[in-house]
Amino acid sequence: MKKLRKSNKDYWLCGVCGGVAEYFGIDANIIRLIWVISGIGWVAYLVCAILLPEGADETQAFDDEHIDDRQN
Repeated sequence: MKKLRKSNKDYWLCGVCGGVAEYFGIDANIIRLIWVISGIGWVAYLVCAILLPEGADETQAFDDEHIDDRQN
């Protein structure tokens, strides 16, 4: 199961847009453009930066995926 997290690989400030892009499987620049055009603003970005957990490294993501498989 995918989880929404901040990106460790694709970030400019805090990794929020990169994490959203990884979650939806699209380019992070598209998310950044949507964020700016829609006028969501810095306050919403800061809230997401505070609330979203840090991105998982590759080994942690692999372990999480296998743990989910065992639970099903």
